[in-house]
Amino acid sequence: MLNQCEWNSFQHFVDTFQELRIIRLNEDNWRLSTCTCPSWFKHYMCKHIIGIAFRDRLFTEFPKEAWTIGLGQVASVGRPRNMSKALQK
Repeated sequence: MLNQCEWNSFQHFVDTFQELRIIRLNEDNWRLSTCTCPSWFKHYMCKHIIGIAFRDRLFTEFPKEAWTIGLGQVASVGRPRNMSKALQK
């Protein structure tokens, strides 16, 4: 039983592990909660914390942080614009 695993390769294990989100909810002050997603490491706030805090009714109105966190960018239609050269006069 110990020798069996769910992953076919190490890359499959890494991909599966990166999908896992561990959230530690601080019920006294939900803004101090932590998450393992990349957004939390960058902004110290993420959609996972806001969603769980709202589900547990730790706040009644969505905070300003909720409106600034993107839930996913949709690619614009068409070819990307050419970048201008840096330091060009």
